[in-house]
Amino acid sequence: MSTMTGHELCEAVEQHLGTLGYRVFGEPCEGWDWELGGYQSPALACDSQGEAAAAALADLVKRTSELLDAAEAVIARWERGNLAAAVRELELSVTALRKPNGDLARDATPSISADEVAPEGWLLHGEGPDGPWTEAVFLDLAAATGSAMEFAREWIEEGLEIDLDHYEGQLAEHKFIHMPALNRTVWIDAVDVIGA
Repeated sequence: MSTMTGHELCEAVEQHLGTLGYRVFGEPCEGWDWELGGYQSPALACDSQGEAAAAALADLVKRTSELLDAAEAVIARWERGNLAAAVRELELSVTALRKPNGDLARDATPSISADEVAPEGWLLHGEGPDGPWTEAVFLDLAAATGSAMEFAREWIEEGLEIDLDHYEGQLAEHKFIHMPALNRTVWIDAVDVIGA
């Protein structure tokens, strides 16, 4: 029976993360961090290479969980006979998860005008105290907006003051909304389905 040292385990984890596009980097005196494609973790630098690898692994687990949720939706819809829509949503999820959140539009200009051809789907996502998050992808903009509005209603119930009309208007124009009290940003982006 062979055993691995902590350093060997860390190197093995980094190697496997590398096959998915993750990279752990840094120096002992400056700290360690991770990135996925062009997206770099917004968290403070880690004290050790192992801690940075664990943070990258946690990001992978989160993304995998989102993908599994989409796969479960496909299975559930298969049973109800609405497979085509479920497969398109799964494909949207895969597209969104393969794109680092940093690659998605964040400017204050609408990504799509009413005169343009609508995209195949809509991604509800943002950034929070723990880094980027993805809620879900939707085939319908109204469904994505409805889900985002549920967040706002929950925050109002928690005591935050939110102008729901302004919040909804910003989302409709594909502008991000920053919630300073929560240190959270919310926005909806267009996502094209490959091959659709």
